Amino acid sequence: DTSLPQAYTDIAPGDIYHLATLGLDDAGITSDCDGASNFCPDQKLQRDTAAIWLIKAFEGRNYTPTSANGTVFADVGISTFAADYIEDLMLHSGSEGCDTATPLPNYCPKQGLTKDQAAKMLLKTKYGAGYNPTPASGLIYDDVTTGTFAADFIEALQGEGAAEGCLDNPVLYCPNEMLTRGGFAKLLANTFGLLP
Repeated sequence: DTSLPQAYTDIAPGDIYHLATLGLDDAGITSDCDGASNFCPDQKLQRDTAAIWLIKAFEGRNYTPTSANGTVFADVGISTFAADYIEDLMLHSGSEGCDTATPLPNYCPKQGLTKDQAAKMLLKTKYGAGYNPTPASGLIYDDVTTGTFAADFIEALQGEGAAEGCLDNPVLYCPNEMLTRGGFAKLLANTFGLLP
């Protein structure tokens, strides 16, 4: 909708990310990427940023997570950027790290987030750690079979009208594609009903 204002200087009205970034900015979830009112929609989304946006989308702009104790992930100490949000995400949604190392897994806060990981994180944040969607049919996306990682969550997200494929013919989801800030903004706004 080009009649609506823009939240960021690099997201013009009518841009594919306009409504999502406007909705997330209005809700106090996102901020600029550079201190100059740019959103940087094509920049890789990092897992630490994803944790902040997810918790704010669920809890609201005024929520302050409990201070991190540094004992949840091996690579997230109390001084790590977004540590409070990363640990809160784990406690709230059972969010997994990037590996299964023992005694503590790693979260890989600076690593990118793939679309399959995002589907699981979005729905576990929205519905809680115990949420388990209906088993996947394997019939919605040509590249998401019943054995694909997070297939149940990918299909459940699509069933809610929040997921976006990457190709229409054939219909693909591209589960291993790394998300950009813009791509995750759209997923987040759709999942939590934050479009203006």
